[in-house]
Amino acid sequence: MKSKLSIAVTLASALMLSGCGTSFREAMEKVNPPSPQCMREAFYTSNVTDQASFVDRAQNVFVGKVKKEAGQHIEKRDIYTLFKVEVVKNIKGNLSGEVNVAQVGGRVDGRECLQNSDPLLSTDSVYVFVTKHSPNIDMHFIAASGYGDIPLTGEEAVAVANNGTDPEAIAEIKDALKSPPPAK
Repeated sequence: MKSKLSIAVTLASALMLSGCGTSFREAMEKVNPPSPQCMREAFYTSNVTDQASFVDRAQNVFVGKVKKEAGQHIEKRDIYTLFKVEVVKNIKGNLSGEVNVAQVGGRVDGRECLQNSDPLLSTDSVYVFVTKHSPNIDMHFIAASGYGDIPLTGEEAVAVANNGTDPEAIAEIKDALKSPPPAK
């Protein structure tokens, strides 16, 4: 009975909207919006969820301010959004100036495609980045979606820029770096 009612409502809506310049597909999408087919989940080993192991394996850990989006790169089934990021402070490694950062995810046909629901970086925002560097293309890849790009609040960003008290995320990373490297 319930399915007959929902079919009747859907058909009535489609008929009613057909004279208003709305297609049946558009009407159906309003009733039952399509789920993004380009969303995906990555499952990580304990190397990512164990912070000491995660930062030990990273080449660079730094605080950076996103200056601008610099395009997209699509490789097979992977989409990367590219950003120009100004290095504010090094936590591990020795970067300076502006670096190229790649994040898994992007926009395809007007639709945002994300990995692990990790939002795309935002221009003028400040993050703690945990990256692996690819020297062949001079690109710093965020080490893991949702773990390698930690947003800082405006207050936290000011504290970092002024060498004030470390925000909790940075303090935890520094503690993890002091730990002995995990056995391999």
